[in-house]
Amino acid sequence: TISGGCYCKKLRYLSTGIIQSSIQCHCRECQYITGGNANTLVTVPIETFEFTKGIQKGDDCHGRTPVGT
Repeated sequence: TISGGCYCKKLRYLSTGIIQSSIQCHCRECQYITGGNANTLVTVPIETFEFTKGIQKGDDCHGRTPVGT
């Protein structure tokens, strides 16, 4: 089980799926989010993923296009 959320704290998520891959991103946006380090991302089967708080509003993230879209 993996849980987490957006750094704005408006979205939370949960996945009970097996991790399919893991990635480290070193772009400037990810460095900003993490305070200077790479950001670690994982992929899971979509059918095991759900939002537990908030509502995703498309791909817009605080007026910017999120990395990876």
